[in-house]
Amino acid sequence: ALSNAEALAAKRGECDGDDGLKGLVNEIQSENELLTDYIARRDALEVHHACSGIGTDEKALTRVLCGRTKKHLQAVDGHYREAHDGKKLFQLLKGETSGSLNKMFTWRSMELVEFRAAMMDAAMDGFGTDEDLLTETLVTCSNAEITELREYYEATRDKSLMQRITSETSGEFKMFLTKLLQAEKDESEDVDEGAAEEAAEKLYKAGVGNWWGTDEACFIDILVPANRKQCAAIATAYENARGKSLSKAIDKEFGGDTANGLNAMLCADKVDYLAKRLRKAMKGLGTDEEAIGGLFEGDFRRATLAMVADPPPHEPTRGEQRKVDELPPIDDDDADGLNARLDLLMVTNDALKEHIAFQDAHEIWKACNGGWTGIGTDEEALIAVIGNRTKDQLDRVDMQYRELFGKPLAEEIKGETSGNFKDMLLLMQMGMAECDAYLLHKATEGWGTDEEALIDVIAPKSPERLREMRDMFQDRYDKSLMDVVDSETSGWFESDFNGVIKALLSRSENVDEETEVDDAAAAEAAAALKTAMSGVGTDEQAVIDILCKANTTQIAAIRTVFENENGNSLESWLEGDFSGNAQDTLLALCAPPIDYYCRRLRQAMDGIGTDEDAITRVLGSLNKAELGVLKGRFFEKYDIDLDERLKQDVGGSWGKAVLTWVSGVDPTLGTEEEAQAQQAALEAIEVQEEAPAEEEEESDDDAKSEKDDDEDEDGEDEDEEEENERKKKRREMQKRKRREQLRKKKEKALKKQHLRKAAARCARERRLLKEAVEEFGEKIRVRMDAEFDGTLYCKQNDLGERSDRAAWRHFKKKGFWKGNLIRFATDDGVFIGALDLHRLLDEHEVRKPRGDEKPYTVDHKAEKLLLKGGKPDTLPVSLVIPVCVSGRIEQHTFKQRNRDLAPFWKKAKKAKLHISRMRARYPEIEEDFDDDPYKWLRRRMKKKVILQSGRTGKVDWEWYQEKYKPNKSVRRAMQFFKRKDWKHRPKLQIVNRDKMTVWEYYRDVGYKQGRTLFIKNGLGRFEGTFSEEGYAQANEIDAEEAWDHYKSAREDGEKPKISLNCMHTLKLFPQDFEVPDSDEEEDSEDEDSDAFDGEHDDSDGEDEDEEDEEDDDEDSD
Repeated sequence: ALSNAEALAAKRGECDGDDGLKGLVNEIQSENELLTDYIARRDALEVHHACSGIGTDEKALTRVLCGRTKKHLQAVDGHYREAHDGKKLFQLLKGETSGSLNKMFTWRSMELVEFRAAMMDAAMDGFGTDEDLLTETLVTCSNAEITELREYYEATRDKSLMQRITSETSGEFKMFLTKLLQAEKDESEDVDEGAAEEAAEKLYKAGVGNWWGTDEACFIDILVPANRKQCAAIATAYENARGKSLSKAIDKEFGGDTANGLNAMLCADKVDYLAKRLRKAMKGLGTDEEAIGGLFEGDFRRATLAMVADPPPHEPTRGEQRKVDELPPIDDDDADGLNARLDLLMVTNDALKEHIAFQDAHEIWKACNGGWTGIGTDEEALIAVIGNRTKDQLDRVDMQYRELFGKPLAEEIKGETSGNFKDMLLLMQMGMAECDAYLLHKATEGWGTDEEALIDVIAPKSPERLREMRDMFQDRYDKSLMDVVDSETSGWFESDFNGVIKALLSRSENVDEETEVDDAAAAEAAAALKTAMSGVGTDEQAVIDILCKANTTQIAAIRTVFENENGNSLESWLEGDFSGNAQDTLLALCAPPIDYYCRRLRQAMDGIGTDEDAITRVLGSLNKAELGVLKGRFFEKYDIDLDERLKQDVGGSWGKAVLTWVSGVDPTLGTEEEAQAQQAALEAIEVQEEAPAEEEEESDDDAKSEKDDDEDEDGEDEDEEEENERKKKRREMQKRKRREQLRKKKEKALKKQHLRKAAARCARERRLLKEAVEEFGEKIRVRMDAEFDGTLYCKQNDLGERSDRAAWRHFKKKGFWKGNLIRFATDDGVFIGALDLHRLLDEHEVRKPRGDEKPYTVDHKAEKLLLKGGKPDTLPVSLVIPVCVSGRIEQHTFKQRNRDLAPFWKKAKKAKLHISRMRARYPEIEEDFDDDPYKWLRRRMKKKVILQSGRTGKVDWEWYQEKYKPNKSVRRAMQFFKRKDWKHRPKLQIVNRDKMTVWEYYRDVGYKQGRTLFIKNGLGRFEGTFSEEGYAQANEIDAEEAWDHYKSAREDGEKPKISLNCMHTLKLFPQDFEVPDSDEEEDSEDEDSDAFDGEHDDSDGEDEDEEDEEDDDEDSD
């Protein structure tokens, strides 16, 4: 999106040469244009991505196409054509969606003339003509727009629009449209009352007063060329003269299409006409919002609501740019007008930057959550956003990220990156003082100390920067920086280094950077330095005191004097008298900061290998403006571009981040920092003019009295009063500005505090949700209304026993900010949930804070709501973790998921033993009975067997006696099988061969085996095992009695809900889904059983016939 930065920079030429207030106005206006153009480029890219790949992102298209002004979309279309060889945006969108949404997107992306030409085609293509659409399009056009439409239509369609319309229409309606296409409408606002009365009389005679028919041409010739106000005057005159409205007369005399067109001419303006068209389009729905909502659904509903919102929900300037466009041209002498324009431009500027920060926050979140793949981290996307922003812009992104995702941007970066790449990204998004504190903490934590890092961070800094560094370190790590540095640099060999570093830190208190150069003091200091470093030994402390107590400009003066007097540079003397870290620190102090950074970068890239830590420290702690100065100085010193030098030595994701930070440009192309500097300079000039106001007045009075002795005293008094009045107004304005700046600073600090508090609450809430998931299973996203239960709340948060009132008091005063979860019970089970703050505010019709609106976060708004009233009946939750779920057993699903149990759902038939399953169940068959289950059965005749049909049970020996030995007793039949019949492997039958229901199977077999059940309730379908605790809680009994209680209820003919834990969600129902009556359970059981019987009847019948034939053969043998 920033590839054409050089072309965009040309726009800044408009404000060159301006100064003062007008210059600042032009600077901010130019910056706003750059930001708007950047957003348009980004929108073009977003639309392209939304239409790429599999499927279409309708929400992204709605956000861009329906959340921007028409003027902005034309810029988006222009950028899209630049990037895609002239292809227009609407050509991309034609095939991406369908129906009304496709029309909305396609027509919205067209230029007005393209849209009107498309409406002409839509009205006249195919079978028949849409007369209403022709009228709607043409009556809302000005003369210039109709002329443009005719020229565009002929240029793009190779046919005349006039000829096309005359061929598609006829009669009076053709006359009406032809008159419109002539573009001869009076566009003034003049009203001639006399002409209106004459026209009203002519219309009466041509219509109602004409016994021989209607003179259509008269109506068309009078109404079509007249302006809107003249038409209104004609209608008023007609009604006064005839006692009937002109509109009704037109409806009576003309057919529907022509009458609609002529009545459109009577509307007050285009907006009035279009409002009536919309009303007519929805006629029959009335004002019932729910009925209208039934017509506009899904993506089309969202797009329509975005279109009619004022301003649109995603409009980058929140409607402020429209106010700027309505302002009169700039007048150099109108100070009040310039101030008003500047205020409005600044509001627009803030809105644009917040919009970009909002987009950046979303891009970073997507990059850290796998990008379009959803896997890993999209490091290139992360670099593209962070590397092309200034630190101030990234501070806005951080605030947006906290507000949107409940955690700081730095926390997200730390979790998704590592090593120097992580450090580089962190430093890029940190403020100056925060960078210094972070680097110092990293240099001093753990084993050992990174002395090079201490030098790089501390030595080149100004006293003001050192002061901010010390305060930030104290606030961030709750330690004194002086104490930490003292402990980390103490030692026998580091005494000089320790002294230098501590003296440098002390500069924050005893050195004034604004003090002017004192040449005499510089000469004395140079002489003292020579004395301290001459002779035997060196007075290290004297050297340290002299250099560390001078500001940057004074040190430069000392260096110059020292070199002039001694013939050698101060640096060469320091190199000879100091060594190690102390030498490096003093050399860094003596060099201009920008020169020191250039030298450190050169050292980091020379030789074998690259010092990535040093490059990260130096570049990451500088802002974009300082990087520009650094790049220029680096080229002056070493005759090579810093960008080119870095490309030779950096690589990987870290290298890309470094190069992007150094070479990338922010959306304002640097104008933001320049505008801030210009604004500060302007305010400083105003303050400087006000400060010595009284002295200037006295000196001016004396000068004037001496110079203008001959002037009239009255004239002097008047001039003096006017001047005093101007100064008074200027002082008052400056006071107001200072108060406003102080107020904004306090509000910004308060907003940061609120955002941090809200982020901490969200982080704790997420941690508790994660712990609950680990304990109970998956979480589901479903809208529920929870009744606050004090007992369950205390149980969830380990608060012991408390009354319901005390538990609620704890939640709203303490638990809310601790992120405590609520546990609640419903008819569908017991759940753990997190409060849905957005729904809470919506249900109580409380407006959510936006932008800089207090209290800045929904968390604080929700807290006020909870504290204001008593305990609500219900609390909204949208993310829950089921402790257990309750519902009716879904027998059909149980059967589908347990195909191996199919034989239990039908009556058992005779079958042979299942060899493989018998062997698996009784391993001794293979070891002791020659792998023959029949041989095993002759020794285990009362054991359960498994038939080839799948059924399990004990052999029914009475059936065996009746089938194979009807003339013998059961005991003799068993002996017959034991002696020789087992060798023939006869078919057998089990004792309990009746078909079973799911409940009977689970009661007798499944519960002991721990089989999972499937239930359905108002939320959805779930899978799990029987929960004694959940069932006991729902029925207010002991957990030990739960299973027996449920069995007894089933045997008594009741159908109680069963509770499950170890839950897995199969399907969630829509919120308005109605669960079928549970009385259908048994009916579904019978149908399911029949269905399963049908699946096996054919095969079983064939097997049985074949086996009966075999039995007959065996009997005959």
